[in-house]
Amino acid sequence: MASPALIPALPPTLSEPGGELPVDSADEFSESDDCDDFHDNDDWDGQPWEVEFPSDSPLLTTSYESFDRLLDVLKAFCIQNRMGIVTIRSQKDKAKKRTIKYELACDKSRYFNPKASVAKIRNTNTAKIAANCPFKVIVQSLQANNYEWSMRIVSSLHRDHGPSHSLSEHYHWRKLTAEQMKLLEDLCLDTTISSRSVHKQLCHKWPKIPVRRADIYNWRWKVNQAKRQGYGPANDFVRTLSESKKVWIWGLDWIEDEFRFRHAAWGYHQGGKMWQQFSSCLQIDATYSTNCYKMPLVTVVTVSSEKTSMPLGAAASRELCY
Repeated sequence: MASPALIPALPPTLSEPGGELPVDSADEFSESDDCDDFHDNDDWDGQPWEVEFPSDSPLLTTSYESFDRLLDVLKAFCIQNRMGIVTIRSQKDKAKKRTIKYELACDKSRYFNPKASVAKIRNTNTAKIAANCPFKVIVQSLQANNYEWSMRIVSSLHRDHGPSHSLSEHYHWRKLTAEQMKLLEDLCLDTTISSRSVHKQLCHKWPKIPVRRADIYNWRWKVNQAKRQGYGPANDFVRTLSESKKVWIWGLDWIEDEFRFRHAAWGYHQGGKMWQQFSSCLQIDATYSTNCYKMPLVTVVTVSSEKTSMPLGAAASRELCY
């Protein structure tokens, strides 16, 4: 859905974040750091439950000029009933110019997440399958209704999950506004501020913001990726060498088909050490895993009779020169 995500006031049934959080103690570990810690549904007995749509509900008795207006009313209804929705299917008119129908389902339903996620815990394969929740409504714009938008219920039953205890359980409620995203980007680009501190500062300025600390790590990764302008780890490595005042770099030959460099030689200013690379001696593979410094795994492979190899850092510590 292309409509902006609005965050109405929390109803009494949903837990609100605590008071103002001290930003200066943001790095102290606490289990309650999240503004929206997940809590088990203690009031759910495991049985299917049904959302009651009153007979005089505007969702059933009123037509709306636009899809966004109907969606705002539906979102407020979902918050009151501690649930979330997501679009699983849409349909355009015959001219393929405008969307005339949306099918909305529970965001915890198997319709939205049909694949099972497999995680390894203590070398044991465990599978978590999405709930088989049948809740579904259809929103459509009919010609017989002057193309105004109306909603009809396919199923109001929920199964395999209980009512939500926090808005943060639903992704579409955790979307940030433009102002919030601007502050987040500024904080994420400051390497002296931890992700925990970024999260606490957001909660400090917007106490009711339904954001998880895990989201901060994801957004920070995206912000840093955009800052690097798509450079991969190997390109970052070479770019770092070429921009450094203490490192000289000569002659790079990038092999497009093999995704590696060859015929490169660079030297470090300290100690005058130099590693010289030929096509059979050293390769920097862009597919290698990266460390916390976003650098590639670089290995010096000798062509001596010993046929040994070692990391570049290990060679420096042993004062070897190839």
